Amino acid sequence: MEKLMIRHIFNQVGSFRSALAVALGIPFLIVSSAFAQDPNAPAPAAGTAVTERVIVTGSYLPTAETESALPVTVYTAAVLQKQGANTPVEGLRQLPSFVGNAATENDSNGGNGQATINLRAIGPENVLTMINGRRAFQYSDVNAIPIGGLARTEVLKDGAGAVYGSDAVAGVVNFIMLNGPGEAPYEGAEAFFLYGNTTDTDAHVLQAYLKGGVATDKVSVAAAAEYYSREKLFSLDRADVAGTADARSPLGAAGQVPGNNPPVGVLPLGRGGLNGSSATFAGRVVVSGNPGGLFPITGSLVLSNLNNSQVTPGSYRRFDAAGPATDPSRFNFRAFTPAIPKVEKAMYFVTGRYKIFGEGLQIYGDIMYSKTKQDNGLA
Repeated sequence: MEKLMIRHIFNQVGSFRSALAVALGIPFLIVSSAFAQDPNAPAPAAGTAVTERVIVTGSYLPTAETESALPVTVYTAAVLQKQGANTPVEGLRQLPSFVGNAATENDSNGGNGQATINLRAIGPENVLTMINGRRAFQYSDVNAIPIGGLARTEVLKDGAGAVYGSDAVAGVVNFIMLNGPGEAPYEGAEAFFLYGNTTDTDAHVLQAYLKGGVATDKVSVAAAAEYYSREKLFSLDRADVAGTADARSPLGAAGQVPGNNPPVGVLPLGRGGLNGSSATFAGRVVVSGNPGGLFPITGSLVLSNLNNSQVTPGSYRRFDAAGPATDPSRFNFRAFTPAIPKVEKAMYFVTGRYKIFGEGLQIYGDIMYSKTKQDNGLA
């Protein structure tokens, strides 16, 4: 966004002000329109025009970058990678102004692999995402932008509604790609490969990209291709943190519900304890009456051994459905919802420019294609 204030002393009044706007081709807002006449000054001579002051704001007139007072933060692709970021959004999350809830590629409960930007906790819908100075689609998935084809990222953390509209209330994030505005034509080639894994070798990260470009006085072409893969990781893959804390009270403590004692060998209030999730699963029954006295207990029951297919009335125990206790037979969603979902991406970027008459007339085009697959779960 550019802010400009113009103070001009006109020699004439009336249509000169509108003619100025037409000549400059800019929208302007007259904040004040008053005769700049000192009441103590002598009256103007006959035929002398009375001067008028006009203030213009929100102009599109270009100004020198050094004269701008807007808080713009610039991150080059090299800086993002030195921060350990595999994608542009991973580096941008380290900004102090990047706060609030936003979709990320790490959303393990119903996420779709997309990531958005939230500045100052106002919401991603109030942050304008741009690519090479042009608007991207609304709620842009910045994970679709390859870091191998990125030159730099400009973050305008100030509200920019005067120029960009209401979509930029929280700010603007502009991703400048190879050969983008302000970038010298890319020449040469670069290959990058990264592989990492855990000590259990079950959560690898693989990233590789290849980019190159050629440039002459008239033609400049650059391209980048990137592949990224990250394996999923379930909580049950880490035995010491697989479960949640057991919420039931110790044996004999106040508040213990009769009949809800932990099974033999299960200690209460322990790390990696039982998981109190869904109470609906196979093997649970409700006995409202006891005709013939077949069932030794009534109410909400569950099989004592879920692997037992030859059940009798004595095969059931009381289901722990109320109070501070947690039944060990409850369905554990965490066993099927990944702590870190699997992501696989293939991204391509191509840009070209041809100067017909130097800087005066050019033909250019950009193409970016991204395909993302995610293996996730929903409780």
